[in-house]
Amino acid sequence: GGTMALRLALRYPQWFAGVISIGGAMPRRDAPLNRVKEARGLPIMLASCRESEAYPQADVVSDLRLLHSAGFSLALRQYPGDDELTTSMLSDMDRWMMERISATAATVS
Repeated sequence: GGTMALRLALRYPQWFAGVISIGGAMPRRDAPLNRVKEARGLPIMLASCRESEAYPQADVVSDLRLLHSAGFSLALRQYPGDDELTTSMLSDMDRWMMERISATAATVS
């Protein structure tokens, strides 16, 4: 799900205010950064678990380097354990989204 969220947000950045990937790596096929200029302003949050077999730390580091070198603004959250969704993750995601909503509302008014 996290990989698909990234794929859609990077392909159609005008449709989204930001994207959160929970345990999903950057898409590797179909040129996910072919609209990098349009998508560069899209806030990204990557959430991963340190002991995840599906999204190992080496892949997280690689994705972080790729997105930073492409000029993206992103937040990385790492959690203990494997791939279990926790209330701590949900709380962090809520906070991250609310910060973006609050910043947008302040800019508009």
